[in-house]
Amino acid sequence: MERLPDPGSGPPAPESPIALPGTWQLISVGLDLCLRVNTSLRTASMAIGFQVLGAVGPLVVLLVVVAGRAPELFGTVLDPSIGPRSPDGDAVASSVLVTGMIAGAAVIALTIESRIVAVALLGAQAIGRPIRPLEALRRSRQVFWPVAGATFVIQLVVNLLVSIVGSPLGDNEASVVVTTAFAALLSVPFVYLVSGIALGAAPALEAIRRSVRMAQTRWRLAIMVAVAETLAQTLLVLALLAGLDILSRVSEIFGLGLDSGGPTTFATIVIALLATTAAGSLVFMVSALAAAPQVVAFVGLTHFGAGLDRARDDAPGARQVRWLSIPMASGIAVALLAAFAGITAALRVA
Repeated sequence: MERLPDPGSGPPAPESPIALPGTWQLISVGLDLCLRVNTSLRTASMAIGFQVLGAVGPLVVLLVVVAGRAPELFGTVLDPSIGPRSPDGDAVASSVLVTGMIAGAAVIALTIESRIVAVALLGAQAIGRPIRPLEALRRSRQVFWPVAGATFVIQLVVNLLVSIVGSPLGDNEASVVVTTAFAALLSVPFVYLVSGIALGAAPALEAIRRSVRMAQTRWRLAIMVAVAETLAQTLLVLALLAGLDILSRVSEIFGLGLDSGGPTTFATIVIALLATTAAGSLVFMVSALAAAPQVVAFVGLTHFGAGLDRARDDAPGARQVRWLSIPMASGIAVALLAAFAGITAALRVA
C-alpha cells in the first residue's frame, strides 16, 4: 500500500510523472492515459449519466406526454402566438419552462464538473499518484466556481470575436469550417486553464497568465491541445446527431413516436430516458478525451499536480462528497414536481 504523506510536510514530490511527448505523439499518449484510468472514468461516466437523467428526464417525459396525449397543446407551449391557451395549457407551459430551466442549468453544471473530474483523474495518474473518483469529485467541487467563471469569460470573448469574423461569411459550410478553426486558434493561449486550476492550484487569473506563458513556450504543443479539444467537441456533436438519427429510425420501425399514444407512448418515454442517460455518459467520456492531451502536456511541462493533494481523503479538512449534491438533488425534486403538475394538466385536456 502506498505510504501516505505527513499532511504537515507539504506536497510530496511526484513519483513518476509522465514524460513530455512530441507534438505528434500527444494525442496517442493522451489516449493511452485514458486507457490507464479506464475503470475510474467509467465510474464517473455512469454517475454523470444518471445525474443528467434525473435533471433532464422530467422535461423529456413531460414533452413526450404532452405531444402524445394532448398534441393540441404542443404547438402553443412552444409558440404562444399560435393561439390562446386554457388554464391547463398555461400550467403545461409553466411546467415546461421550469423543467427546461433546471435541465439547462444542470447540463451546464455537469459539463463543467465532467471536465474537472476528468482532468483530476487523468492528472493524478499522470503524476504517478492516482486518486479515486470521489476524490476527483471533491477537487471538482473545490475549484468549480473559479473554473466556471474563467471559462465563461474566455468563451464570451471568443464567441464575440468569432461572431464578428463569421458574420460576413454568411450561413454555409465554409463559414462553419472557418469559424471553428478561428475559435480553436483563439483558445490556444488558454488551453491549460483547467489543469492550472485543478492540478496547479492557481487562482483563476493566475491560471490564465500561466496558461498563456506555457502556450508561448511550446506553441506547437498548445495548438495540438486546442485541435484535440476541437476534434473531441466535434465528435460529441456528430455522435449525438447520429444517436438521434438511430432513435428516429428505430421509432419508425416499431411505430413509436410522440403522437402514438397508449403503450407506445410508454415505450417512447423509456427509449428517450435511456438515450438521455447515454448522452450524459457520452458527454463525460468526450470530456475525458478532450482533457487528456491538455493534462499530458501540462504535467509534462510542469511535473506538478500538488493541487490534487487538497482533495485526497487524508487532506486536512477534506469533506465528504457525494455525486448527487444538495443543489442538484433540490433541482431534480423541483423538476419532478413541475413535470408531474404539467403531465396532470395535459391529461385533463386529453
